[in-house]
Amino acid sequence: MDYDWLALQKRVQREFSRRIEAVTDWDAPTPDDEWSVRDLVAHVIEEQQWVPYLLAGESVANAKKDIQPLRENLLEEWELYAFAANAAWKATTPDTLVQLSYDTVTMADYLREQVADVTIHT
Repeated sequence: MDYDWLALQKRVQREFSRRIEAVTDWDAPTPDDEWSVRDLVAHVIEEQQWVPYLLAGESVANAKKDIQPLRENLLEEWELYAFAANAAWKATTPDTLVQLSYDTVTMADYLREQVADVTIHT
């Protein structure tokens, strides 16, 4: 069965947005004893920050230099970086090679990984 992974990415981002909008206690615990809600949300946002750089062909080392620390308002940060990631996904062909920290994969494989990551953390 084939999936429209771009549509799935948008869907999981919408669902994650809904949950962020509902947060009332950013310091609340999560099922991972080492992470608060703030830590979990920051992790997902940070993963989105990488997308435009890596899809543009930058190495992990070069992208790391350009990625900015997150600001305090995580909802605004999520909206900014989710939008940038979506634009990058749409502008990249599925067979484009992407250098990740552990391997070089196609954009399609990286997209599936990102869909899974956001889904797992939603």
